Amino acid sequence: MGRERDDREVRAFTGAVLGVFGSAIIDGELTVDTYLAAIDRALDFLSRGMPLTKNV
Repeated sequence: MGRERDDREVRAFTGAVLGVFGSAIIDGELTVDTYLAAIDRALDFLSRGMPLTKNV
């Protein structure tokens, strides 16, 4: 990506992606399919800019 390893934005991005995996585990008893679906939903949330407003 042409960015330095210690770039703060790279670190923030990495932390957010690692948080996705952690948040997927919290969902309780998981199968491979439900775990992957939880990761997919969380990555989609990140890609949308992490909007915290309620969907009405």
